[in-house]
Amino acid sequence: MSITRRSDGIILHANTLLGDLLALQSEQVIGRRTPEFYYRPADRETLLGLVNKDGFVRDHELHIKRADGADRWVILSVQSTEFDGETALITGFYDVTARREAEEALRESEERWRSLSENAPDIIVTVDRAGTILATNRTVPGFSVEEVVGSTVYDYIAEEHHDCVRQALRDTFEGGAGARIEILGTGASDAMAWYNVRLGPFMRDGRVATATWIATDVTDRKHAHDKLRRSEELYSAVVQNVDEVIYMVALDNDPLTGLLQFASARTKDILGYDPDEFRRDPTLWYRNIHRDDRAQVLGSTRQAFAKKESTVREYRLRHKESGRYVWLEDKIVPQVDGAGNTVAFLGVARDITTRKRMEKRVRRIAQTVEHKVEDRMPKEKRHGLTFREMAVLQLVASGQSDKEIATLLNISPRTAHVHVANVLCKMGARSRTEAAVRAVKEGLAT
Repeated sequence: MSITRRSDGIILHANTLLGDLLALQSEQVIGRRTPEFYYRPADRETLLGLVNKDGFVRDHELHIKRADGADRWVILSVQSTEFDGETALITGFYDVTARREAEEALRESEERWRSLSENAPDIIVTVDRAGTILATNRTVPGFSVEEVVGSTVYDYIAEEHHDCVRQALRDTFEGGAGARIEILGTGASDAMAWYNVRLGPFMRDGRVATATWIATDVTDRKHAHDKLRRSEELYSAVVQNVDEVIYMVALDNDPLTGLLQFASARTKDILGYDPDEFRRDPTLWYRNIHRDDRAQVLGSTRQAFAKKESTVREYRLRHKESGRYVWLEDKIVPQVDGAGNTVAFLGVARDITTRKRMEKRVRRIAQTVEHKVEDRMPKEKRHGLTFREMAVLQLVASGQSDKEIATLLNISPRTAHVHVANVLCKMGARSRTEAAVRAVKEGLAT
């Protein structure tokens, strides 16, 4: 409490509490002018104006400063009086600095929350235990805040997800730990959208009073994830069902002992080995290559590694269960990193054992035909037929078509057709059958 001279603001009396408020002894306050302690000295004129108007002031809030420079907020009441024959003002002070700071902190917190909620891309909703919407920062296009508040979250969620939402609300209100769910709900223009929802409890007096519902639209992410999943399923279906072995080998310094990262299921069918066996033992592949093929496999593999160029290797690999060798046509494509290093091989290997057997059979048949032609080739060429034409006549007589002749003699079907036409022309035969019959009769074919 203080008594001040009205004319110049000189402090005539001050109690101990005022001294404490101003960080001075009470006797140090006496004789000083009140504007020294005003945060804004002009506030004294405002205060005097209120006193002149009504003769007193009640509960006026004032910003002051202490002798040590710290500022304080006080509520004061002023009454005009007489002191030692002079007009004076008797003033009572109440320090409300703590309350003022709390109010300011609350205001700033509310401003931050308002800014966050208004600018957040998420829909932030306050709900009660029943799912009733008490407040929301925004809505999806097509709905207003006024029509949404008072409705329930179930009004905007696909029915098949209602039980999931009920359980999440129950966990939040009864367990107090919150929940996270993914649901299908109403999106823009009544379209359906996917939302990732986080529920968190708001506590009051030791219990969950409401829950904060934060919904993030994840429709694009969900569609992208589903598309990726379908793509991976398709890729897996293709890789696991093609006849070839598809594999990836990570490389270090030695391209022959890379670490198998992936191999399709056909590995077991073609080679008898499970992919994990190659993964556990990087040398297993090279050890089972036929010894006659190792040199060319080694050379072509190291060349592909060094030049970073794809190559096709043909070699035999021992089957785990039968012990027989399987012919493989194995194409490797080097995988190069940003620094230009070959870091892996992507490979596609197919079983060509049957093809190799057919090629061997064709070579054997071709050799047999050539031997027969040599045995029956007269010293003087009959009908002017060349050695190749005699071989073609031999195959015509055995009933082979142009395509079969081409395969057996390792020539194109077109070339085989030209040779047959030449044979018919030189023999004066009108058909393949006539040429075959005459060749047998004349001892040119068997």
